[in-house]
Amino acid sequence: MAKYGIGHSKALSTTIDWLNIITAASGAGAVVSISEFSLGGEAGSSAVARIALNRPSVDGSGGTPTTITPQPLRSTSAAATFTPKHTFGTESTLSANHLMLPTFNAFGGVFSWVAPPGFELIVGDGAAARQLSIRSISGTSTVSGSILAEEL
Repeated sequence: MAKYGIGHSKALSTTIDWLNIITAASGAGAVVSISEFSLGGEAGSSAVARIALNRPSVDGSGGTPTTITPQPLRSTSAAATFTPKHTFGTESTLSANHLMLPTFNAFGGVFSWVAPPGFELIVGDGAAARQLSIRSISGTSTVSGSILAEEL
């Protein structure tokens, strides 16, 4: 099972996903485990960044979303079959309950999460759970981040 790094930097939005991880419909890449997640703020002044990790009730779709290519952590691993994207024609609709809600000062603040063994975030463990939305619910500062993911 291959492991991948996803690095991303983008201004936050409360209506557009900072990043949306989409698993394959079946086969390789249909289930992805997220074991590490970190964010760092790049705001020019003090600002709260409240970020929701959420399994959307309506998935993002349409338009021409920007795709980010996950990078294999091992150079001999195959290309990833899941796709991180942002800026859909129709954005995902967040569900009422967030999986995680990291909050930090976007003026140089950081958030880092490493899953204890057995407590990784799983995406794609059912037809209705193929996307993981990562979106601001409080501000528009620029944030950079890294995600470590594994195809199961």
